[in-house]
Amino acid sequence: MPLARSADTTSGSGRLLWIAGFAVILVSAVLMALAARGDLWMDEIWSLTLVRDSRAWTDAFFEHHRPNNHRLNTFYLYLLGQQSSWYTYRLLAIVSGIGSLLTLGWIARRRGKLEALLVVCLAGFSFPLIHYFSEARGYAPAIFFSLLGYAFLESGWQQYRTWKAVAFAVCIALALEAQLNAVFVYGALLLYSIWRNGNYRNIYALANELVRFHGAPVLICLVVYAGQVRTLITGTGPVYDVGGVLMQTFSVAAGFPGEGNLVTTLAVLAAMLAGIGWLYRRGQQVWMLFLLVLLVVPAVLLLIKQPAFLYLRFFIICFPFLYLLASYVLADLLRAGGARRAAVIGLVLLSTAGQLYQTAGLIRDGRGHYSDAIRWMIEHSPPGVITVGSENEFQVVMMFAFYARYLPVEGRFTYIKNTGWKDRPPRYLISRVAYDGARGGLNFEPETVVQPAGLPPYDLVRVFPHAGFSGWHWYLYQRRDSKG
Repeated sequence: MPLARSADTTSGSGRLLWIAGFAVILVSAVLMALAARGDLWMDEIWSLTLVRDSRAWTDAFFEHHRPNNHRLNTFYLYLLGQQSSWYTYRLLAIVSGIGSLLTLGWIARRRGKLEALLVVCLAGFSFPLIHYFSEARGYAPAIFFSLLGYAFLESGWQQYRTWKAVAFAVCIALALEAQLNAVFVYGALLLYSIWRNGNYRNIYALANELVRFHGAPVLICLVVYAGQVRTLITGTGPVYDVGGVLMQTFSVAAGFPGEGNLVTTLAVLAAMLAGIGWLYRRGQQVWMLFLLVLLVVPAVLLLIKQPAFLYLRFFIICFPFLYLLASYVLADLLRAGGARRAAVIGLVLLSTAGQLYQTAGLIRDGRGHYSDAIRWMIEHSPPGVITVGSENEFQVVMMFAFYARYLPVEGRFTYIKNTGWKDRPPRYLISRVAYDGARGGLNFEPETVVQPAGLPPYDLVRVFPHAGFSGWHWYLYQRRDSKG
């Protein structure tokens, strides 16, 4: 049974919905552009380091077997080469974000213009989506190609054309090359196809239908698994509590600021299940897709893989489908009028306010102020070599090596490993604190004085904050006897 097409509004109000929809996409694009300003953070810089170490463009696909290598994004960065403007590195994400909103509108339009407007509002003002639609990583193109693949698949079900099946396969391949977690979406689409077409009279007819659309994508998944997943070298990173990550994921998707808690998580989960039930009771087959992509497939794959590190960004590819689900249900409630309409409008406005509040922090502080910290040390230090130390050597050294190409730091900085601090106490210590939730501002009040064993005291002289899910606060400490 195809998606039910809601009754369209009058031509006049229909035009207003179109205008409002494109206006929302335009505003969202501006927010993405504003959020893309500022310093690159370590994972983006790491991707550029992979590019610098590449001998040919093929290295992006066959040589760098690390989770940080989002292959399609690395290939894009390779084509760009070294740029004087860091903004350029994030253009692929911005374009993918805009394309994702247009594709969401296209998908939802099959049900009605109101659904299309609602989904671009929910997704276009979503803080987590704006965050990853403005970051030089593979999440944005993975979302775009996953959504585009789904759009081609649904269109092919309505009227089969070979080119639609080919377009679907290409989109799935590009989504997986952009970010391997696109398998969440493709796994759900494959199972949904089997379930949706399960009413064929014999297994051969079902197999023929599945092969037409899924023969090539399944083969692509097997090739990706053999060539990428099996050879992947596990990275390192901060370890977060699984329950905390899941609570944060559910909460920020709905617009709740903060790390999330059990109450908000259960409320969002209950609303999600209620929305799926709403579609089920109305005979809409798409309820199964939402159940698979939002809950079943991610849960099963994570139980099978059991990753050593779990972050909110692993689930970001599922967020647009949550907003699709919400748009379908909320549009029905809006058409019902009365108290339901008022409740929906209030809910959407409240969620949007929460999302924009968090987006404002991202636009203000970005993913960190690392170049500002380096400039500050140069401006507040006497001529000569500036010694720096940190408990996070790998990250800090990489950041300094990158920004040294853009700032007047030639010969100014020497990094002192913590094993050599007693012999040569560094002038500055950088304490790096990762962002631990969706809230803005600092995670905790830092110590104003620190004194590592055997060293003189260090005073906190500056705090360089960040916002969003990527990056760190840098707490800059100066050796007390170096002042003056």
